[in-house]
Amino acid sequence: MKNPKAEDRRVRRTKAALRHGLVELMRKKPISNITVKELAEKSDVSRGTFYKYYNDIEGMSEAIKTDMAAELRAIVQKHTDTDTDFPRELFVGFYSYLKRNSDFGVFFMSANGNGKFVDSIVAVVRRRIEEEYREVLGKLEPGPLDYFFSYNTAGCISLFGSWIAHGMKESPEEMAALTVSFIVSAVDAVSGKE
Repeated sequence: MKNPKAEDRRVRRTKAALRHGLVELMRKKPISNITVKELAEKSDVSRGTFYKYYNDIEGMSEAIKTDMAAELRAIVQKHTDTDTDFPRELFVGFYSYLKRNSDFGVFFMSANGNGKFVDSIVAVVRRRIEEEYREVLGKLEPGPLDYFFSYNTAGCISLFGSWIAHGMKESPEEMAALTVSFIVSAVDAVSGKE
C-alpha cells in the first residue's frame, strides 16, 4: 500500500515543477503560445503526468490563479474592522504573500501575464480600502469618491509591481508602512485634514 504522505509530497513536487516551468516559459512568451509538450520537457515530467492534474495549459493557469486568489481573500478576511493596526497589517500580509509567490507576482504582472488576475488583486485591495475609509470620505460625491478609490488602488498595485521589479529589497513591513503613508496622505488631502 502506498504511503499517502509520500504521495502527497510527490504531487506537490510535481505541481511545483510544472508551475516553475510555466513561469520560466511565460517570461519568454504568452501563455497562448505554450504547449503541453514544451512545458513537460521544461518541467522534466511526462505529458501523461501533466494530464493527470490538468486538462490544458490554460486550465493549469486558472487553477493556480484560483488558489492564489483564495489566499489573497484569506489575507483580507483576517484583517477585519476590529484589526487595531489596519491597514498596515493588511499590507504586511499582501507584501508577505507577494514575497512567497514572487515568481507568479512577476508572471501575472508581466506583459505575458493575464490581466484578469491583476484585476482580482485590484478588486480585493479596493474593497478593503473602501470599507476602511468610506466613513471619513463620506462627504465626497459618489463620482469623485469612485475616482479616489480607483486612484489609491491603482497606486497600491503599482507599488506591488515596482517592489517586485526592484528585487523586493525592502521588507514587507517597510513596504506596508510606505503604502499606508501614501494612502493616509491622500485621505487627509481629500478629507481636508492637514
